[in-house]
Amino acid sequence: MRKILSYINSHRYDIHAVFAGFLAVLLMYLIKDPIKRKIRNHVDAKIAANPGLTDKRRTYIKHYNMILILLAVLIAFCMFFLVSLASPFIEFSFASAIMSGVFALCEYAVFDQLGIVHDEGGDEYE
Repeated sequence: MRKILSYINSHRYDIHAVFAGFLAVLLMYLIKDPIKRKIRNHVDAKIAANPGLTDKRRTYIKHYNMILILLAVLIAFCMFFLVSLASPFIEFSFASAIMSGVFALCEYAVFDQLGIVHDEGGDEYE
């Protein structure tokens, strides 16, 4: 038991980073669909203004969806900051905050691959 507690103590920043990443993933699942809808509407308005871009709709949506990745990392960074304020066991660490963003992206990819949470948007590229 002593070895387990020693291991947990030596990885307490990582454990907090995983927790912050998980909170970020939960928040991203709440705000992802409205953001994707706004992106699709923006791309459709852009195509309506210039009908020659119709064949590039899928590419534009993919490029604008990169905003979601940056937003997930930013939210995870902020979540780690809030967790570090609330937890008496750690202080804020920039490296661990960045790792919480990495953990958030990994957790998001695992949930997506396992099909645990599905997009409500359906086939967003057509």
